[in-house]
Amino acid sequence: MDTRIFRNDTIAGSNLSGYGYDILINGKLYIHQPYIPAINGSAGFLSEDDARKTSEYVAEKFKNTHSLPAVSKQELDSLEIKY
Repeated sequence: MDTRIFRNDTIAGSNLSGYGYDILINGKLYIHQPYIPAINGSAGFLSEDDARKTSEYVAEKFKNTHSLPAVSKQELDSLEIKY
């Protein structure tokens, strides 16, 4: 399982700013997350580091549960993600 961080303004047709992440399994895209989960609206992560911390957390959660992981505001707060 790999994670990839991207700037939203580099995605064709995207009108989001900030950062997002992809989670790949065996080289195939499994999760494409251009915005911060669990918050109202559609805003990209404010920093590459925030996107990376969240993607690694989600990937680890997936490894442990083998199901599509949800992320709560409390989990974002515990990771110190700014939104």
